[in-house]
Order: sequence, then C-alpha cells, then structure tokens
Amino acid sequence: MPGLSTPERNVGLESSQSSNVHTMPIANRASFDGVTIALHWVTVVLILVLLTTALLHAQSHDDATKAVLLRIHRSLGVTVWMMTAFRLIWRMTNAKFPAFPDHMTRIERALVQTSEYCLYALLFIQPITGLSATITRGGSFVLFWWHIPSLMPHYPGLQAAVLLVHRIGAWTLVVFDYRARCDRANPLLRPSRQRASTNGTHYYGARAGATKR
Repeated sequence: MPGLSTPERNVGLESSQSSNVHTMPIANRASFDGVTIALHWVTVVLILVLLTTALLHAQSHDDATKAVLLRIHRSLGVTVWMMTAFRLIWRMTNAKFPAFPDHMTRIERALVQTSEYCLYALLFIQPITGLSATITRGGSFVLFWWHIPSLMPHYPGLQAAVLLVHRIGAWTLVVFDYRARCDRANPLLRPSRQRASTNGTHYYGARAGATKR
C-alpha cells in the first residue's frame, strides 16, 4: 500500500486535531455530581409514571382499577414533592455544578435560570393542587399505606377549579420539560462516556434544572 505524501499526512493530522478540539471540552468540563444526576433521572421516571397512571385512570372503566391507579398517582405525586424539596436542599449545600459555557450571553443565562425556577415551581405546585383536589372532594382517601379520613366537606366548584389547574399544570410540565430537553440536549447529565462523544455545540443550557446560585 503506497504511503501518504507529506501534505496528505498534514491534512490527516489537522483533521484529527480539529476533531479533538470539538470533543475534548465535553470530556474535560466539570459535570454535575452523582447525587444531582441520580435525583434528576429518578424525578424524570416518577413524572413518566405519574403521567401514565393519570392517562390510564382517565381511560379505565373499572372502579377498582381506577382506585388503585389514583392511589399510586397520589402517592407518587407526594414523593415528587418531597424529592423536589430534597433537591433544593442538596443544591444549596453539597451539589457540584458545571460553569455556563463561555459562548452563552447574559440573556441566555438568565433565560436558563428562569426556566429552571419555573420547573421547580411546577414540581412543587403540581402535587399540592392534586392533593387539594382530593381533599376538596370531601371523602376519605389512601395515601401510600395510610387511610386518611375526610378533612372537609365536598365543595364541587372548588374541586373542579383546583382539578383544572392541576391538569393544566400537568400538560405545562410535559411541554416545558420536553422542550427544555430538546433545546439543551443536556450532555452533562449523561454518563461520562456518552458526554465524551457529544459535540460541543450541545452545551446550550446544560445547567438548566440544576444551576446553583
């Protein structure tokens, strides 16, 4: 096999160096700590299960099945609330965060922070509105393994209003979270071997959802 000429070798070397320039920043840039990454993905799984149980509950015509699905949905909603509170405590104490990419403007960073705060607000409000809809129904209910007696009379108008807010918030959370993931691709929340092969242009908004201030 004939050897490469000097110009051809130089072209190959430059190409290899250019490739390394694009991949090395991802591999070398600091990532989120393991606890933050674990909490992130556990929350994602919980939200998917919540959406699944809500949809199955709406489609089911069996009262026993609907009761079980509602119990799971309600209990996991409270779990998301507690996990969100723990995430906030963790990020204010022991969490590790990567710096914003240098190419991001001040406005872009402000937008990322705003989207983060809105996401946290939704994760806090959703379980509250869902539980409020249950309480304003006026009957007893099961939460995890505990049977909770009726806490107040039935207020149909108030229950309908709270339930509407809960449904709007649920779909807002779906759209908001999906759009955020599509925009930022979030390579820093992936395993390290996947991050090393991700192009540097995917850094936009990588800190959204876990920025420490």
